[in-house]
Amino acid sequence: MIGKPIRGLVIGKFMPPHLGHKYLIDFARGMVDELTVLVCTLKRQPVPGQLRHEWMSRSFGGVRVLHHTDENPEEPQDADSPEQFWSIWKESILSYLSEPPDIVFASEPYGITLAQVLGAVYVPVDHQREHVPISGSAIREGIHPLFDYILPAARPYFTRRVAVIGPESSGKSTLAQDLAERYGASCVAEYGRTYLEATPHQITDQVLTTIALGQRASEDALAEQCGGLLFCDTEAIVTKLWARFFTGSVPDVVERLASENCYDLYLVTRATEEWVENPQRFHPEFARRQQFSDDCIAELANSGRPYAILDGTWSQRWKQATAAVDSFLSGSEKE
Repeated sequence: MIGKPIRGLVIGKFMPPHLGHKYLIDFARGMVDELTVLVCTLKRQPVPGQLRHEWMSRSFGGVRVLHHTDENPEEPQDADSPEQFWSIWKESILSYLSEPPDIVFASEPYGITLAQVLGAVYVPVDHQREHVPISGSAIREGIHPLFDYILPAARPYFTRRVAVIGPESSGKSTLAQDLAERYGASCVAEYGRTYLEATPHQITDQVLTTIALGQRASEDALAEQCGGLLFCDTEAIVTKLWARFFTGSVPDVVERLASENCYDLYLVTRATEEWVENPQRFHPEFARRQQFSDDCIAELANSGRPYAILDGTWSQRWKQATAAVDSFLSGSEKE
């Protein structure tokens, strides 16, 4: 006769999920037959609860990951008494489980009392943070110095992004690559060029939609691997302007992405007199390229997005770009 399966429980805010959580959960599922992870979120918390649940579900296949949304008190002092606090949490947790847990795993002392009120055995996991020296509170105090501890699924949300936009033949690609090298970051290439070189198409709404979605997908894929900073060669605002040029209208998906995307900084290149022929370039006229630059700036100004204009010689543009990025990074580290 097969015995009753051993059920384990881990609860947490996972704000953000990090390598310490991975160690805790991998440890726990190595000791039980069935493991449930409760992602406990409150509406007032800064990182949306649904996102945290999605990140944890993606990160831990084979584990039952549930989204706990009850608006419970966070600390015993938030309730009328410690007894009431633990009574609320006991009833709330058990309402999400089909069976009470046999074992509670935690990396903090609260796990001792939680196991007691649930009638379970408590198994401590790395209370002293000897195996993985990190905590959620430490990351929240300074996300980017500790970025590599964040689980890959959550990294796109916390990645800082600088978009380089502007007209054709104005040095955007070279600038994005050089900036990435200078700051030890990753560079996201212009997906439209990649797409059209590999699969030549007439420019249609469907092609423009694919290019905009591909640019976003490329960024998010690299964000899971990068160290917290991306330089992006173009973005959906540029695709939106090209849509107006080619078809006279903007596909709904492109409009949505152009509205949703809000980079930490935009670097807008002014047109240069020099023109380099390329099969994917369509505006040899200097005045038309200057107008494209003006259109980019107008889109950013109308939506209140942070941007810096790059003009003059290459050396001048480089100094303008690095000054803007230095200022942005300095300010973001203070937040």
